[in-house]
Amino acid sequence: MDALTITSVEALNNLLVMLPPTYHQRLFALPLIVLSDRIKQAAVAIGFKQIIVATEANDKALAAAVTECLTGE
Repeated sequence: MDALTITSVEALNNLLVMLPPTYHQRLFALPLIVLSDRIKQAAVAIGFKQIIVATEANDKALAAAVTECLTGE
């Protein structure tokens, strides 16, 4: 896995509940692409290090942020 996308704080919290704690540090090391500053703040508080906020809260902007994160374009 090269990056992770999350579209809500609830989804972020649910992911961590479903995943055994032994894997959390691996997740925290991945780039995390989110839709808002509110999600980013929650991710920082949880322990994520590299967080990218899409320019808008829609699928097109999220896809663009993923592309830029993975390819630099």
